[in-house]
Amino acid sequence: MFRALLSAELSARGERDAAAPDRPGDKGAFRVNPNVHSWLQALRATHGLIGRDMLPAAPPGADLLTAVPLAVPAPVLTSVTPTQGPATGGTQLTLTGSNLAGATVTVGGRAATNLFYNAAGTQILATTPPGTAGPATVTVTTPGGTSSRTGFTYVAVPTLTSVSPVKGPTAGGTRLTLTGTNLANPVRVTVNGAPATILSSTGTQITVTAPAGTAGPATVVVTTAGGTSNTATYTYLAAPVVTSLSPTQGPRGGGTRLTLTGTNLANATQVTVNGVPAAILGNTGTQITATAPAGTAGPATVVVTTAGGTSNPTTYTYLAAPTLGSVAPNRGTTAGGTQITITGTNLAGATVSIDGRAATSVYANAAGTQLIATTPPGSSGATNVTVTTPAGSATLANGFTYLPPAPVISSIAPVQGPTAGGQIVTLTGAGFTGATGVTFNGTAATIVSGTGTQLVVRTPTGTAGPATVLVTTAGGTSNAVAYTYLPAPTLTSVSPNSGTTSGGRQIVLTGTNLAGATVTIGGRAATNLFYNAAGTQILA
Repeated sequence: MFRALLSAELSARGERDAAAPDRPGDKGAFRVNPNVHSWLQALRATHGLIGRDMLPAAPPGADLLTAVPLAVPAPVLTSVTPTQGPATGGTQLTLTGSNLAGATVTVGGRAATNLFYNAAGTQILATTPPGTAGPATVTVTTPGGTSSRTGFTYVAVPTLTSVSPVKGPTAGGTRLTLTGTNLANPVRVTVNGAPATILSSTGTQITVTAPAGTAGPATVVVTTAGGTSNTATYTYLAAPVVTSLSPTQGPRGGGTRLTLTGTNLANATQVTVNGVPAAILGNTGTQITATAPAGTAGPATVVVTTAGGTSNPTTYTYLAAPTLGSVAPNRGTTAGGTQITITGTNLAGATVSIDGRAATSVYANAAGTQLIATTPPGSSGATNVTVTTPAGSATLANGFTYLPPAPVISSIAPVQGPTAGGQIVTLTGAGFTGATGVTFNGTAATIVSGTGTQLVVRTPTGTAGPATVLVTTAGGTSNAVAYTYLPAPTLTSVSPNSGTTSGGRQIVLTGTNLAGATVTIGGRAATNLFYNAAGTQILA
């Protein structure tokens, strides 16, 4: 055996003179040159070789196989590290033991390569050949014998068949499940070269936490003692960004259609308002429409969640619905223009309508408890007052009454009458419908009949002199027209006080309040009447 090993070593070193069979007396021999001589010295010193002649006595050119009869101790292999490696080979092993100098090494029956020995013969560095997955026997062989250990295992190369989920945020933290074969005991999992945190593993599945990355596709690789797997693709998604929200407020009851505009919004998995999911109606990638859920009055945080993460927060405000308490004044003309004050709660930002028509010049106080508004034109009668905010509407039934326009008197006939009253007077004009009263100097006349344009009244008693006539309706009080109360005439004398039955005699009537009076004598009208300025005399 020794001759065979020595022959092989010398052949490898180019020192053999000729082929020589492995038995004494054969022709052909190995000759010692200076380089081989030093190697043989090391071999003898390592193994404690002994012989009839010491190596230094064998001069260069001597036949080694006859000149150096050596006794070689058997090798002892005590450990192999590492204990496993890929089935493709290439693992550098450190074999520890004794009497290992010059040993050949096999792993699983195949020769290891790149053998290096330390000077003490206690260690060998060797590179594993390719092998079959599973335990493999490591054997060392020297001229002194053979030693073996089953301390090395060939591990199959890992393969990846899937990654789930296939997308996640650039911030990392996504729990990934890698599925494949030969995945047990992974040494490392990387995503685009960055190490992922390994959470658990079996032969067919590994769970890891993805590291942070850059938006776009990333390569996932698993490394085990069996080597490095094929690559699988995982995509880093940029986090969504919301740049605007419209509208920014709505009722507590929800139902408001929200529009969120921004970037990286595609495939949003959720939109929440104060943590409550909103129903997603549509998504273009830059714009999401959603229905706001019910909430509590006050500001609420709106966020969008995608596989890329959670967006920046935006603010939406839940508003309490308005309530109405009173309207003052609660009546005005159909022409509109009445300034009213509406009292209630949650009135900020409200619009006002009266009988379905928009009021103008609407202002709210800071507390949202009062509104000032100007009434629009309307039709006579009681109408509803409605206030509307983004939070809803409130209505005060019959909260405001439209009154007809104030009446207008255009003429009165006759324009004068007795202080005793009782005279029939006709007022002509407009807006007389529903007249509630006609007064002469504040004293009520009796309404005999009326239409919207004419009233017939009986005058009340009055004091001699001018009197103001007014008409009152629900729309207000009319303009004033003048009527004159005349005192009753008195007749104190007639001169002459006699005349012929044929008439024609001029007489003078004396008294008071005679201006404009008619004169009858015996029931027949006198003619040619003339009045003095003082109203104290009449010529007839």
